Amino acid sequence: MGQEIYYISLIILFINFILFFYIEKLSKISGIIDKPDQKLKIHKYSISNFGGIFFFLSFLIYFVFLSLSYLDEVNFPNKSTLLIFLISSTLIYLLGIFDDKYNVNYITKFIIFAIILIFLVSSDNQLKIEYLRFTFTDKQFHLGNYSIIFSVFCIIVFINAFNLFDGINLQCGFYYLILSLSLFFITKSTFFLLMIIPTIFFLILNFKNKVFLGDNGTLLLSFFISYFVIKFYNLKIIFSDQIFILMLLPGIDMLRLFFKRFLNRQNPFKGDRNHLHHYLSTKYGIYISNVIIQSLILIPIILHFRFNLETPILIILSIFVYSMLIYFHKYKNEK
Repeated sequence: MGQEIYYISLIILFINFILFFYIEKLSKISGIIDKPDQKLKIHKYSISNFGGIFFFLSFLIYFVFLSLSYLDEVNFPNKSTLLIFLISSTLIYLLGIFDDKYNVNYITKFIIFAIILIFLVSSDNQLKIEYLRFTFTDKQFHLGNYSIIFSVFCIIVFINAFNLFDGINLQCGFYYLILSLSLFFITKSTFFLLMIIPTIFFLILNFKNKVFLGDNGTLLLSFFISYFVIKFYNLKIIFSDQIFILMLLPGIDMLRLFFKRFLNRQNPFKGDRNHLHHYLSTKYGIYISNVIIQSLILIPIILHFRFNLETPILIILSIFVYSMLIYFHKYKNEK
């Protein structure tokens, strides 16, 4: 697929180049704009919330090309599986667009997600997590009849965690860049390498405060990450605890906030400014905050996949560092 990849990369580069200069006009025409409310949205003026379009069009170009050539590049067993995947991706992206424009109720979003994902997982055996495998033990844990439910649950949890993680500029963009590079080195799939192109274009505009990722971006990216991570897991390329390392920080931040909101009898899905990135950005600014957060994500990945450090040790250390950052923030505020 060498020559095809060359043409795909040129087309993706061209499309992203055009979007780079016209994204703000497209946002105004479509009405996909994020307006400040001085509560959760503290930016000074309305900003394009259409960042997901960079990734959606790049994905679409890649997979349409793929359908005309080799299906095994990212492990699609047949064209019907690829078609179902494309339809599901498009529906999730459109749900994000609709949410950005009309603020869809979280219960409605959950029901729509569940319907799409149950159909998707049921139609592709490579998405059913039937066993849990770990790097540190030879034992496998069989899920039996719960495989479809567990698979859908895992995807929804990560989608929600990724969506909550999108709180300050550059954070989700750099996180997706780290995941793309990590998955490229793990799987050698050129798809993840090509996805660096839209990520760089988006990061430049996000750095300039011109474009936000929006729900159309966070829902699509988190769905794609979940989809391919499960596929590679079932192909025995990656283990359960290694997936946990890749998704650790957004996951523990989400769990802490859900638990805190539950204890305070608050809606667990209601947004607030109590995330780690909010604490850090308030004290150190966006850029230093990103350095700290991306380091918390990247260092465990490097220590495990490059230097073979055991995942349980890395998970414990990561949770400890995260807890200390939260503790010192609260301690200084109380003083």
